[in-house]
Amino acid sequence: ILVIIPTAIIAVADKNLSGRFKGASSLDRLERVLDFLSYYSNEDNLSNPTSPQFKAAQWMAIEDNKKGLPLKASGRFLQRYALMVLYFATGGEKWLHDVHFGNPNRDECNWNRRLN
Repeated sequence: ILVIIPTAIIAVADKNLSGRFKGASSLDRLERVLDFLSYYSNEDNLSNPTSPQFKAAQWMAIEDNKKGLPLKASGRFLQRYALMVLYFATGGEKWLHDVHFGNPNRDECNWNRRLN
């Protein structure tokens, strides 16, 4: 089985609202991520803790090892966010095969694994 997930380079305006936020508290990072994403994602979804969008934002702010990524690198940040929305929207936590999707220690281009 081969799963191919098309991604696109997202061209966006530079909305560097907070720059780097290494060392910020988890709650502060989450607030900044949610604020940044409100330009690109529906605010009702971002404010609903059960939505894939909120779960992805929370993952980006708290669990992702790239949380120090400057928000001005918005294309890359949004690509990672979009993939995590896909993960949560499709029940990625319950997928049968671990394909390293959402691995916070990997680049999102390496969130895959060959299945036999």
